[in-house]
Amino acid sequence: MSGPVAAERSNGGGSSDLDCDPNRFGQYRRWAGLVIFLLVVFGAPALLFRPWQGTEFDQTALDELSARQPEFVFIGNSMLETRIDPEHLSELLSGRPVTSLAVPGSQSAIWYLQLKNLVAELDQPPATIFVFFRNDLITQPLAPLDERNRELIVTLKRPDEEQFEAVLEASRSAYQQALHGLDRIYPVQRQNDEALKLISDVSAAFFPSSTTELSFRADDQFAFHNMVGPDLDPPPPDPEREFEDAVGNSFLPLMIETAAASGIELVFVRVQARPNTDGTVRETDAMRRYSQDLAAYLQDNGVRYFDFTGNPAVDRGLYYDSFHIDQLYLPDYTELFLREVAEVFNSEGLSLGQDR
Repeated sequence: MSGPVAAERSNGGGSSDLDCDPNRFGQYRRWAGLVIFLLVVFGAPALLFRPWQGTEFDQTALDELSARQPEFVFIGNSMLETRIDPEHLSELLSGRPVTSLAVPGSQSAIWYLQLKNLVAELDQPPATIFVFFRNDLITQPLAPLDERNRELIVTLKRPDEEQFEAVLEASRSAYQQALHGLDRIYPVQRQNDEALKLISDVSAAFFPSSTTELSFRADDQFAFHNMVGPDLDPPPPDPEREFEDAVGNSFLPLMIETAAASGIELVFVRVQARPNTDGTVRETDAMRRYSQDLAAYLQDNGVRYFDFTGNPAVDRGLYYDSFHIDQLYLPDYTELFLREVAEVFNSEGLSLGQDR
C-alpha cells in the first residue's frame, strides 16, 4: 500500500513513543514509584510530627537548690559522682551545706547551664563551685549525649540563650550539623529513644540496686583491664584539639564570666586515670601540654585549678575501672580531696587522719 494512508500507518498513526515502547513506559512508572516512596518515607514524618521542642525551663530544680542554700556546689558527671559524697563532706566541714549536681554522662554544655541558670540565679549564691572533668572534656561542648541529657539541656535552658546556641553552632562539624538538622526534622527517632528508655526503666524497677550501680558493676566485670591484665588499661587519649584552638569555641570562657559576675569562686578539678601498679600514670605529651595550657589560662583569669594527674595520694586500689572510684571508697576519696584542696575551704586545721 502506498500514499498518505500508508505513510500514516508507518508513523504509528500519530501515537506517542510510550505507546510504541512499553519498556520505556515501565521505566517511567518505576521512577515515579520510587519518588512517591521517598516522599512518603522521608517527607511524612516531617509533616505529620512537629519537631521535638521538649519542655520549658524547670523552675522546680531552681527552687529545690534555693531551699538547700548550699555554700559549696559540685558540678560534673560520673567523675564527680564516684568521688565526692556531699553529705560526708558536709559532716567533715562541721555542717557547712554542700550540694552535688552530678549528672552521669553530662558534659560542659550542661555544666554551663547548671552554673548560669541554677547556681548563679540563687538569691544567695554559694561561695564556691567545683567543676570535675577528665581529659579535655571541659573544652568539648559536643561530647556524646544520651537522650536523657538532651532532655535535661532543654529543662535547663532559658528562652533566650544566644550565647549558648552560638557556642554549639561554632563547635559543630559539617557532619554534626547534618545530624542536628535531621534530628529536628525527624523527631520520630527521638520518640523511639524515649520508648526504649521507658522499657529500660521499667525493667530496672525489678532490681533492688540502682541502675547506676548495676552499670558500674557490669562495666567492672567486663572491663578491658580485667581481661588483659592490671597494667593494660585503654591507651591514654590525645586531646581532641590543642587547648588554644579549642577554648574559643567552648563554654569555658562563659563559665568563668558567669561565676565572676555572680561573685562565685570557680574551681576546676581534673581527675586522673587509674595509676599503673608502680604508681605511674600514662599520659600523652599532647594531653600533658593541654593541661599546662589550661592551667596557665585559668591562672590568667584568676581561677583555681587542681590537676590530680600523678598525685601520689590517689591510690590504684581506690578504682574499679580506668576512671571511676569504687563506691566502697567514696568516703575515703572525699576525705582525700578535702585534704588536697583544704585551702579552698579555709580548713587547714581540720583533723582528718591519714589515708585508710
